[in-house]
Amino acid sequence: MISKIILTILVAMTIHTSVDKPLETAHVESDVNLYESVYSGDENRVDSYVSSEVSDLLLDLATSGANQIAMATSDEEIRDALTELALNENIEVQYAYYGSQTGRFYMYPEESFPEDYDFRERPFYLNAMAQGIYYAEPYTDLTNHRLIQTICITVYDENGIIGVLGIDAYIE
Repeated sequence: MISKIILTILVAMTIHTSVDKPLETAHVESDVNLYESVYSGDENRVDSYVSSEVSDLLLDLATSGANQIAMATSDEEIRDALTELALNENIEVQYAYYGSQTGRFYMYPEESFPEDYDFRERPFYLNAMAQGIYYAEPYTDLTNHRLIQTICITVYDENGIIGVLGIDAYIE
């Protein structure tokens, strides 16, 4: 159990050094067709919204959630961990979700997806698997027009990576 926590913290510390800089790696694909991008030609707008304080809050929340999920021994404990993440007092979370390498997907609040939906093919999952910690470009929620930041982090147990935890949080 201690090794899971240490491994998650080491990954977070290693990648956190570049959190405040835009990701310079190639993204697997973009969800621009699903969400209205906040870039609109003004990249400085995104930089002004994603402060180091918000980045730190999201990273701390994601690291804590990854540790809880890594120690979970049942579906109920995973759901409880996601609920706790979503209802935290430090930042307003729209969604907290976890996808295991075996194909199980959990989300708070729960949503339904098409039968053929495979989260393991989605950019959030692929980028987190490749990078350890992945910050998607902030985007404007189409229903309430608020700016959202997504962080995804790989979850480890004593045998290695077991899945990806994602958090979509309002940043304005």
